[in-house]
Amino acid sequence: MRKKKQTADNKISESVLDTDKNHLEKVLGSIELSNLVPFDAELKPFDVFERWMDFMPELHDRPDEFYAKWLTQLKSFPKLVDYILSEVSREVSKTEALYEKHGVSEPLSPEYGRSHAFYTFHQFVKTREFVKLLVEISEKYRNDLKIEERISKRDSELGIEPIFPPWSSQFRISSKSADSSARTAFLKPLDPERFGERLFEVAVKHINLRTDVSHQIKIEFSGFLEWLPGLDLRRFKKCLVCKKIFWAFRLNTDFCSTKCLNIYHQRRYQSDPEKRLAYNKRRRENYARRKNLEEIRSNKDGIV
Repeated sequence: MRKKKQTADNKISESVLDTDKNHLEKVLGSIELSNLVPFDAELKPFDVFERWMDFMPELHDRPDEFYAKWLTQLKSFPKLVDYILSEVSREVSKTEALYEKHGVSEPLSPEYGRSHAFYTFHQFVKTREFVKLLVEISEKYRNDLKIEERISKRDSELGIEPIFPPWSSQFRISSKSADSSARTAFLKPLDPERFGERLFEVAVKHINLRTDVSHQIKIEFSGFLEWLPGLDLRRFKKCLVCKKIFWAFRLNTDFCSTKCLNIYHQRRYQSDPEKRLAYNKRRRENYARRKNLEEIRSNKDGIV
């Protein structure tokens, strides 16, 4: 049986989605937001007030300078800075319109915009942290599925009846267990990626506890925890070329665009001496063929 050809066409097809459209929009929005900073870049969540005020106590009475220095620390990620500033501008405009609607003449203080900038940054860090973790878990899951397929193929060739249910039905990430796959618990007692621990650390940031008017406890799930159930885990991927995160509408693609697919194949040719020689040979032959055709055409034009 021929292997299905790799494609970079990452558009929606009939077989792609059982996912709710509203959920999909949130997925794509969160992925686009996460890509404002490269996947491997270090951007740890921290309390900007505590960190900067500890190191620069002289800025306590100069919030504008403090804010400018904080933004300077993000200069390596200009897209993130642009996003933060645009969110601040949008929020300020919305609040000013609300003030005007209710006849409030008091102007907004600069502190309002700065506070929203810090809030936007923290929300971004939480979203990116969760998306990155999902991509890593997805890779683990897809690798487990490949192992399952190889074992199933080998067992079927040997006529061995399967003893365990499919791995896909037993795959789990749990903060209570060090292993992410129930079937291999006795083989791999350690979890070097710390998926369970990291999942708990990230997920807990999206859980809120509040009370209603009758003082009853209510648990609210924000961000990913609202729409994560029901999503296809296999579709969270990282492009092999540009390292951007993308939602794989087609499961057989590992590239976010046709451009990245072409770059990948070019690099493969350049890294393989035999393929590179064959490629250069074809280029010389094509060039000679074109020159020959041009000479034939020029001779015909001269005869006429």
